[in-house]
Amino acid sequence: MKTRGFLLVTVLSVFGCIMNASLVQALTVASTTKLGSLLKAPLATDILIENVYIKDVRVWCIVKDQDSSNIHGGSGIEFQVKARSAEHFYVTDITGGYPAAVDCFVVKYNNLGNHQTSYNYLKGTAFIDGMPYQMWSFAAKVKMGKAVGTPGEIRLTGLSGGYDACPASLHFSLPDGLDFAEATFTLAKEDLRQDRLPVYSKARMVFSPYMTSRYQCIEDITAPFQLPIKNSFSIKGIASTSCAEVAVNSPLFGIVVVQSSGGNPVLILPTGIGVDGTGYILFDPAGPTLQMILF
Repeated sequence: MKTRGFLLVTVLSVFGCIMNASLVQALTVASTTKLGSLLKAPLATDILIENVYIKDVRVWCIVKDQDSSNIHGGSGIEFQVKARSAEHFYVTDITGGYPAAVDCFVVKYNNLGNHQTSYNYLKGTAFIDGMPYQMWSFAAKVKMGKAVGTPGEIRLTGLSGGYDACPASLHFSLPDGLDFAEATFTLAKEDLRQDRLPVYSKARMVFSPYMTSRYQCIEDITAPFQLPIKNSFSIKGIASTSCAEVAVNSPLFGIVVVQSSGGNPVLILPTGIGVDGTGYILFDPAGPTLQMILF
């Protein structure tokens, strides 16, 4: 009987491990190389959105500059991206000349307002003063054309019924010979509603090769700040009581601008590490206040 009991416990343990492994494997994570229904740029002066499929779609973009209380476009900026075409707009025309963080996602209008919708055929290019990089792309994990979750609540869970999850942390590899390195980060827990509750986190940066640390409190998005110019680093958002407000664990996104003596500025993009399914975007699903005029 003891042997049978031992075998039963072993079988149950193995089954539990398989189930847990299956759950982990079911999580999907955003990247800069895939197509998606949601696009995210941590900093941009202008944006190009491409629709690679045969349907026209409506896209909402919400622009958030480095004054984190300043959410541009009211409830959102709306425009159409026709089948197999692209649309371009200048973030700086909205912010008054400043680069900003941008979230863009496919929507359909119904009696509840604008409802985020699955259409995994978008890709985006963000620019900072003419320097391009690929936006982070999140696939919706529901059938194409169907609503994703509750209107006004985008959940970055990596699970069925939501969108891809975020990386748990980011790693930036900085080249040698730099004279300047400047970073900007934005949280992946975002409340973009008119009656919003600011979100705070504390960025923990660990620099190679000596594993020294630096901390930066973030309210939604940081203003650009200078970094040590010779060190690659990893970063994640952690909980803390030492910031101006209580900070929470949060995935984040960011970009680093570097420059060497006599050279032009260069963008350094991160590698995502791990999976974090706690990110979200909250927005007012009522109709947008600004109809985008495209250039």
